Amino acid sequence: MAVADGRNSLQNLDEYTLGRDLYYKSMQEDAFDVAVHYANAADLIGTKGYYRKDGKVDMCTGIKEWIADERAEGKAEGKAEGRAEGIDEKTRSVVANMIRRGMSDADIRGLAECGQEMIDKVRKDGI
Repeated sequence: MAVADGRNSLQNLDEYTLGRDLYYKSMQEDAFDVAVHYANAADLIGTKGYYRKDGKVDMCTGIKEWIADERAEGKAEGKAEGRAEGIDEKTRSVVANMIRRGMSDADIRGLAECGQEMIDKVRKDGI
């Protein structure tokens, strides 16, 4: 989520936790709560128990792991979207070829394993 200055919560947390200010690397729990609130990263509140030691929160390790998790999730979503777009484009191409050959909609649906919506869209968009 973007904040007023245009940076995202990862950039804000990075500024305060990953090497620029030693004070924030290991901080009191209440200070952690304030930093997380300031950075607009409320989803981190639930993680502080994993990084708590001697009444402080190890911000460096926690944030690095959180960033790695967020990146992995983003990559997985991107791959899934890419696969879906590739399948749709291939199906569209097959459907267009079948329409050009004069096949019935019922045959196209069965052979291309698509719905009538796909056939109608290909016809509407132009073969």
